[in-house]
Amino acid sequence: FPPALCGESVPTLRACEGLARFFGEFGIGFEHQQVLTQSLAGFPDSLMSDAAIAYLSGISDCVLSPALCAIAESRGGALGLGRMAMAAVRSHAGVADDWLVSSELQEADIQRFDRERQLGFLPWICFPGELLFQPGVRQLAELLIEFEYNAALRLTDKLVAEEPDNLFLRLQQAFFPMHIGEIDVACEMFRALITELGAEEEPAIFNSWAMCELARGNVDAAVRHINTAYRLVCLPSYESGGVSRGEVATNLSWVRIVAEQFDEALVAAREAVLASPSGLTARLNQAGVLRMLGREEEAVQVERELLLLAPLDARVFHNQFGLSVAQAERTS
Repeated sequence: FPPALCGESVPTLRACEGLARFFGEFGIGFEHQQVLTQSLAGFPDSLMSDAAIAYLSGISDCVLSPALCAIAESRGGALGLGRMAMAAVRSHAGVADDWLVSSELQEADIQRFDRERQLGFLPWICFPGELLFQPGVRQLAELLIEFEYNAALRLTDKLVAEEPDNLFLRLQQAFFPMHIGEIDVACEMFRALITELGAEEEPAIFNSWAMCELARGNVDAAVRHINTAYRLVCLPSYESGGVSRGEVATNLSWVRIVAEQFDEALVAAREAVLASPSGLTARLNQAGVLRMLGREEEAVQVERELLLLAPLDARVFHNQFGLSVAQAERTS
């Protein structure tokens, strides 16, 4: 969780304000604004990239391209700081009310919420959009978006006490210690949560529990839990809520890499590439496994795909730089 902003203006917000002034002064319409911000999203400067993604998301609900999803994925939780900029752009453009403050939630608001989660604007929220219809949950989302950690924690505890059988509220409750490094506490909360009615059918619980166990070094437990999560998320009856098939498959590939189950990791990575909006992390896992298996030509092909998809991602660049150095040393 970032530190308190103390009333300071977030750089992404100021950058979006600058873009709005530029577009207004030169009379650039929405259609051309979309084209320009799509291009600027791939800019190597992180501030410009974040501002472009926030601006584009504010003025349009256009279909998310794999390249844009890859850029957002590479930014990780950093785009959480750009959410207020995106909301300000939406208000300035008069596109639609922010779901956070709209008088009555509509289905379109839930779709925007899910879109914001996909783009990384809500990195501290792990519940599906449908939960926003329940009393107190939208207030919880607002506290998380505004980085009011302690208040969000208190409200989560209150909501769980009022509705202890709500699995997603319990999952959000366990999410707090998990992401501030209190892994043992989070694992105990997952262990208690899994005894609740219906919990054994929710892949989001097993997915998070697996990553907690992996962080503790309990690889065997992580393998068991992530296998369960993947089995559940692949069921025809599962409707994507707390976690997507692509996210679980990506985590599955990583857990199997750590467990040195490389053939199984490769299968999972390929599944993740097909199921993910961008497949960025999944492709990185895939390339790494192929190289571990000695399948150099296939690894190089995947890395070429990565360069086309996300040439400025730090992990892609780092891998390519290391390979170039190694190649130069072999030929010198």
